[in-house]
Amino acid sequence: MSRVGYSSTQKQLGKPLLEVGAEEGNLEELEIAEKKKPFFSPADVRDWWVAEGWKTVIFLLWVAANMGLIAYAGYVYWDNPNYYVTVARMGGATLNLNCALILVPVLRHSLTWLRKVRILRDIIPFDSNIRFHKMIAYAIFFAGLVHGLAHYLNYNESGSPWTLGWSTLAGATGHVLSLVCIIIGTAAVDPVRRPNYNVFYVTHHTFIIFFALLLAHGPRFWYYFIGPGVLYFLERMYREISARKLRTRVVTVTNHPSDVVELQMKKKLFRYKPGQYLFLNCPYLSQWEWHPFTISSSPEEETVGVHIRCVGDWTKGLRDLIAPPQEGTQITLYRTHGPDNKKALLRIDGPYGAASEDIFDYKVVLLVGAGIGVTPFSSILKTIYLRLKKFREGYSTKNPMKKLQKVYFYWVLREFKAFEWLRTMLIQVESELVADGFADSVEFNIHVTGKVKQDDEMGMQAGIKFGRPEWPTIFSNIRAAHNGTKVGCFFCGPKPLGHILEDNCKEYSKDYATYGVRFTWNKENF
Repeated sequence: MSRVGYSSTQKQLGKPLLEVGAEEGNLEELEIAEKKKPFFSPADVRDWWVAEGWKTVIFLLWVAANMGLIAYAGYVYWDNPNYYVTVARMGGATLNLNCALILVPVLRHSLTWLRKVRILRDIIPFDSNIRFHKMIAYAIFFAGLVHGLAHYLNYNESGSPWTLGWSTLAGATGHVLSLVCIIIGTAAVDPVRRPNYNVFYVTHHTFIIFFALLLAHGPRFWYYFIGPGVLYFLERMYREISARKLRTRVVTVTNHPSDVVELQMKKKLFRYKPGQYLFLNCPYLSQWEWHPFTISSSPEEETVGVHIRCVGDWTKGLRDLIAPPQEGTQITLYRTHGPDNKKALLRIDGPYGAASEDIFDYKVVLLVGAGIGVTPFSSILKTIYLRLKKFREGYSTKNPMKKLQKVYFYWVLREFKAFEWLRTMLIQVESELVADGFADSVEFNIHVTGKVKQDDEMGMQAGIKFGRPEWPTIFSNIRAAHNGTKVGCFFCGPKPLGHILEDNCKEYSKDYATYGVRFTWNKENF
């Protein structure tokens, strides 16, 4: 194994693996036994259920609800002499359900509150809410296509389709609804949304027009809409009232290298957990535009902090508005209002639940951050450091490492200069762990994939490693070191790396009955 990859198992995975060498013979026997095992076994079913079981159950319930509505509409309108009307009603039945249900995954306050209940957190995949939101959107698109085409084929039977299509309330609103859906859907796909977030944000808020037209278009839609609609309205009202009444005070602003801006803020009654995220609004840039950012500070600190990578119009506008012009400098503002002293400088909405807040529920965790995606783990590592410090100094009786016994931290980045802000914190965490006798509890692995200057040093025992991590080796070694343990794998970063880690979680969770280790996959979603 090369120095670029992993010089030794001991160096990469710390003290627990010192005992693995004595079991090499047993591991060889396990590998032979694994080759002889049947292609399909009850253990495979159990492993699949743990990873995908409840997600599949919820998905099938959603599919069954749609199929039931289609079947019921087909039964009711089966005797209609015009077959196209029957098909249109069947499509409309699913549209009623899904157009109301699409609001549920974005009820952030409600989902954050519900995920506090342990049994619900174990069953409902709260961190897949955006994925479910997109899935429902696709269902709306296809059902709307069937619904609209069937109506046009029906109109065509009369010989004057355009007249019938525009002369009735249902026909006129249906045309405008189709146009709004095309606008929202086109701006929401990744190739359009990522480089043009402002376009996505503005077009997505035409949902107000969409629901107003839909209530006029479908006489039964309000039965489905009233629950999610009222909850969504209350949440948006709470956001506006909270943001306006409980003012946000910007304490300091730091301009870090490579267009990273750090904000430290204060807001009354703002209580959060490490790993959660918030939304920021700057009325000087846009009155209604809110952007999500992971909280990089610790709940143990007096301020709430975020690190913002300035890559779009809004983030660059924020940097130009409040950040010092020179890189590596910090200014103290300690103000709630902007230059004209009329509008609020910044407004905070949140905090909202995220996958990373569950880290302290595990004994062993693997934290992987790529680039600026390291920010949720910055909050977690800083929390460990500050709680250990308070515990050692007698200000707290809670030991943060009582349940969380081992943390494998991997940070993959292209250039080191952009993240000088994190190096100081990592050095503090490492020194505190050493002082408290927990040096082997948190293992730091920093991998730089780009060019590194000779004077780029981490200043830590971990040092800098060059090249991409060898994930199969890492997962295999963790599995060997922690027999009989559920390992939480937490990731924040780009999709390609996320897919690699998710596949490794599934691969190295196989044969749980033999190895006794299961990796649970958790990814940050906004």
